[in-house]
Amino acid sequence: MIREWFDIPGWEGYYQASIYGQIRSMERFHKTRNRWGPIVRKRTSQIMSQCEGREGYFLVRLCRDGKPKMCAVARLVLAACNRPPESGEEACHINHNHQDNRIHNLEWGTRLHNEQQKTLAGRRRGPPRKHHD
Repeated sequence: MIREWFDIPGWEGYYQASIYGQIRSMERFHKTRNRWGPIVRKRTSQIMSQCEGREGYFLVRLCRDGKPKMCAVARLVLAACNRPPESGEEACHINHNHQDNRIHNLEWGTRLHNEQQKTLAGRRRGPPRKHHD
């Protein structure tokens, strides 16, 4: 049987990523207040909705301790199902479809590698970005 869900590094106990490119929240209890005082509420596990960012990549809003953070789905899937990124690594889409966040379509690579792959695939718009080696 294939394991489909993996804890996201840094978000253990809060969120998991699937090999199919989905992010889900974990079932947990959290403290809050109502007009009668402090209470504890149960949050059920659910698939998170994703939104399309400016460049067409899918983003998801994760929240811990009341602080929201927008995160790239490709980076979360790679970090959870493969390994966390090393310094300077980007999530690269192998088939050049940046909305396909399944694990078999993702790999870690440098900015230079990612830009070269975009150029070869004809996806580069405008002048190439400057690279810092």
